[in-house]
Amino acid sequence: MPLKIMAQLPEWWSGYLLSTEKIDLGPEVLRQVAAPESLPGWGGPFHLYRFLSSKPLAGEIGAAQGQTFPYRVLVTPGEQFTLLVSENKKIAEAVVFQIRRQFPQAIVKRALIEVHWIVLFLMGEHGQSQGEAFKMRLGARSAAILGSILALQEEVDISFRSEYTLSTVFAEILRQEQFMQKVSLYGTNVWQHDLFRAYLEDMKIFYCGLRKSGESAEIFAAGNDGFLTFSAKTRPRLRLIVDVLGYLVKRGFIHKR
Repeated sequence: MPLKIMAQLPEWWSGYLLSTEKIDLGPEVLRQVAAPESLPGWGGPFHLYRFLSSKPLAGEIGAAQGQTFPYRVLVTPGEQFTLLVSENKKIAEAVVFQIRRQFPQAIVKRALIEVHWIVLFLMGEHGQSQGEAFKMRLGARSAAILGSILALQEEVDISFRSEYTLSTVFAEILRQEQFMQKVSLYGTNVWQHDLFRAYLEDMKIFYCGLRKSGESAEIFAAGNDGFLTFSAKTRPRLRLIVDVLGYLVKRGFIHKR
């Protein structure tokens, strides 16, 4: 991709995986709230739009009264979910607000990403044993689903566990909360550290980052509320992100609220 085109795109994308009812977040709907854009090397299924806001949403300083702020928005539809991101999650939220305003009948919800389950799954056998305490905090149906997911041993699942690992973990602390409420951990393979495994039983993980084993760059980071953030300036990188998300959806780690 030419440097000129790359410079036009955000360094980082942030936004949400969305599910919809009574509406399809296709070009016919989105062009009612943002202008379609065409850049060489981009196009279906990765749709670019320019969204105009009357308010600064990306931390701009010195905004003049009456000024409008243009932002790039990237929309990637899928079978169950639509990825809608921009340079700041506030922009994605503003786009969704305008969609709901233009289409009052529309039901647009953020996906539920089972982050803690993803972490346990990536841990393999360690996750199955460490997951027993976590399953006790779930309802019977959710515990049964989690048990079946953690037991997956198909070739695609073994391959996924070996290919991807944890680079970031944010968790709530469920014991002695009066002394410490949350913890953030970063590394090349967080779950393999003794400290992490020793205290996992006292954690409720709500945010994690995935990266390919042997690579320093994170593929993406995700939160329970459907939030996603990643760096992708090329179609192949974005295709990798979409493929990983598709696997997580298929395996039941991401579902509708």
